[in-house]
Amino acid sequence: MAKLPESVTKENFEDVKDYMLATSKKVERKYLTRKIITPLGNFLFMLISLVLVYGAIYTTSSADEMVAFEKTAFMTDAWNVFSGLFPIDGLEWYYYWLILVVAAFIIPFAVSAVIAIIVSLTVHPKTDGDFEGTDAQKAKKLYELTKTVSSKTSYSGSSNTLCSILFILAFCAFLVYSFLVLETEFSISMLLGLVVVVAILFFVYGLIISFSQSINSVFCKTESITGLMSSTENYWLSVDPEEVERRRLEEERRIAEAASKKERAAEKRIRGLECESAGRYATAKQLFKEAAEMGDALGMDNYARHCLIEGKRSDAIYWLQKAVDTGETDYETRELLHALKSGKNINAHYN
Repeated sequence: MAKLPESVTKENFEDVKDYMLATSKKVERKYLTRKIITPLGNFLFMLISLVLVYGAIYTTSSADEMVAFEKTAFMTDAWNVFSGLFPIDGLEWYYYWLILVVAAFIIPFAVSAVIAIIVSLTVHPKTDGDFEGTDAQKAKKLYELTKTVSSKTSYSGSSNTLCSILFILAFCAFLVYSFLVLETEFSISMLLGLVVVVAILFFVYGLIISFSQSINSVFCKTESITGLMSSTENYWLSVDPEEVERRRLEEERRIAEAASKKERAAEKRIRGLECESAGRYATAKQLFKEAAEMGDALGMDNYARHCLIEGKRSDAIYWLQKAVDTGETDYETRELLHALKSGKNINAHYN
C-alpha cells in the first residue's frame, strides 16, 4: 500500500489515489465486520449474561423455590450446558464463577474474531478506480472517495441500550413468573425494591456491555483520514475554479437569505410594537413570538415580557436567556433575566 502523503499536489496525485483505493477496500471490510459483530456480539453477551443470572438464582434457591424452575426447563438446560463446559471439580465457588464471567467476555470475542477472519478472507469489495477526465473531475472524485471512506471509519452503530432493555425485561419476566408459580403475593416494598434493582441493573449492565463492545472493536479499528480529506478538498478547489465560484455564489445566497429573514423578523417586531401601542396585546404577542422564532433578539425580549405578564415565568426566562445569548440585548434585559432567575417577584403588567 502506498504511504499516506501529508498533502495532495498534482505531482503526488497518483500516490494519493492508490493509497485511497487500497484504504477503501480495507475500510469496507472493517465496516462490514463492525456492522455484523456489534449487534451479534452484544446480543450474544446479553444471552450469556441471562444464563449466568439464571444460574446464580438457580444454584442458590431452596428446595421449595425449585418449583419455579420446573417450568423453565429450557433455561435450566442452557445453564447446565454452559456451566458444563467448565468442570467445577476441585475449584472454590468464587474461582468457578470468575471463570464463568470471564467466559462471558471471551465467547463473544472469539465469535467476533472468527467473523473478522471470514470477512477478511471472503469479502473483496470493488472500488471504482476509474479516475478519467480533467484534473478537476479527478480531484472531485478523489475527494468524494475520501469523504465516503472517512464516514465509514466514524461509524458508531450500537445496540447497547436495546440489549440493556431486553436484559432487564427478561430478568423481570423471570422474577414475576417465579413469584406467580410460587404463589407469592406482591407487596409495595417488594415492588419498590424491584424498581431499584432494575434501575441499578440497567445502568450497570449498560456499562458492562459497553466494555464488552470495546473489546470486540479491536477487529474494526481503522486509521483516521480526516486530515487527508481536508487536503483532497483543498486540492480539488485549487484545480477547479468553477467549484470555487459555485461555493462563493452559494455563500452569497445563504447570506442574502439570512439578511432577508432578519429583515422580515424586524418587520414583525415593529408591527408588534404598533399593535401593542394600540392595545392589541394578543396580536402583538403573536407577532413578537414569530419574530423571536426567526431569531430576532428584540422580538425575544418583547415576547418574554408578554409571557411574564401572563404569569408564564419559565417561558419568560427561556426567551430572555435566548435573547441575552445573542449578545444584542441591553443591560435592562440582562438585569431582568437575573432577577427572574434569582426568584424575585416581578410585578409585570401592560403599560
